[in-house]
Amino acid sequence: MSTWRARPGVLFSILFAINVLNYTDRFVLPAVASSIKLEFSLSDTQVGLLGTAFLLVYAIAALPAGTFADRYRRTTLIGWGVAFWSVATLLTGITQNFAQLFGVRALLGIGEATYFPPSTTLLADAYSQRGRARMMSWWGTTTPLGVFLGFGIGGAVGGLFGWRSAFYVTAIPGLILAVLITLLRNPTRGASEALRNQDDGSSPLRVVVQLLSVRTLSTAILAQALSFFVLGGVSFWVPTYLALYFQQNATQAGILSGAVIVLGAGLGTIGGGYLADLLLGRGYASARLLVPAAGFLASAPFIAAALQAATLPTFLILMFFAAGFLQASSGPLSALSQDVIVPARRARAVAISLLLTHLLGDAFAPFAIGSLSDALGSLQQALLITSVTIVAAAAVGFIGCRFVAGDRERVLRQAG
Repeated sequence: MSTWRARPGVLFSILFAINVLNYTDRFVLPAVASSIKLEFSLSDTQVGLLGTAFLLVYAIAALPAGTFADRYRRTTLIGWGVAFWSVATLLTGITQNFAQLFGVRALLGIGEATYFPPSTTLLADAYSQRGRARMMSWWGTTTPLGVFLGFGIGGAVGGLFGWRSAFYVTAIPGLILAVLITLLRNPTRGASEALRNQDDGSSPLRVVVQLLSVRTLSTAILAQALSFFVLGGVSFWVPTYLALYFQQNATQAGILSGAVIVLGAGLGTIGGGYLADLLLGRGYASARLLVPAAGFLASAPFIAAALQAATLPTFLILMFFAAGFLQASSGPLSALSQDVIVPARRARAVAISLLLTHLLGDAFAPFAIGSLSDALGSLQQALLITSVTIVAAAAVGFIGCRFVAGDRERVLRQAG
């Protein structure tokens, strides 16, 4: 086998590129939502439902994807998923009505669900446990970068050539990356920590129950679900908010939204990972849950203030800080899901986390906020609920910190 296929850096680079595309494909839609809304005569509730369609299917499909990832060749699973979602993105551009659009956004969720569980475990196996949050944080910068590209491509291409063209442009790179990822070697499960990769053959339902009985994982899931409601809801509606309250056109709204998110969230993602690993090295066993909880709490006043800002520059500055504190959780929580679970079950743990965090969090956030906006007659008032939700996420995270050390010790006993 060629040497390059086994290098962690090559694996990381391709997974990085795929995850950028993952979020780009998701966020082209909100960038061109105002144009789609006009062409198909949709309400805010229907536009929000398009975001829900993707996330609901994505969350449900994650569990079988995680099961396959714990048992079979992970890079092959990822390759087929990337190809599938790229085709779904392409089909989005040829839809002719709301029902078709709803259907292809749901299909997009199936493809993207096959990516995150196996990718998280691949990176955990390729890099050491002590620097895991830092590595996951660099990988996590793909989220704001992908959101920026989604908003930017959606706004720029959609503004110049029509909203359908934006989906055509983002579909093509996925087919290339799908081929590349299948060529790479899979690192041995648990190798980076010298842990055994063996399972007891329990039934799928029993495995789910056992994973959720890990208190660190269950509290982290709940805290992240609440934060996902905020992230998903705000990210989806920000371009529309800028157009409505600050008179920005589709191109301007898409680029401004993306710039704020990529800069603020990108810095927050990297900083959160380095801070969590620094504190862990100094003896704070709960650091990878403590840092996210503190970030959630710090973001609340910035979200509330941004949504009441009278000028566009003030809104952008405040949202920059809000995005940074919110995304400080990305790397630490991804690392935490691997730290407290034995190697043979880690992809399923990630899948369960995806299922519950999206079902309880952002799957219904665009729809809920859109419906509340229709009911109140104010998108601003509807979005303000997120500043309260994120405080609840922080409280749950602080509670979960007490369980981390014990759950990590259990993993070392069982698989060491």
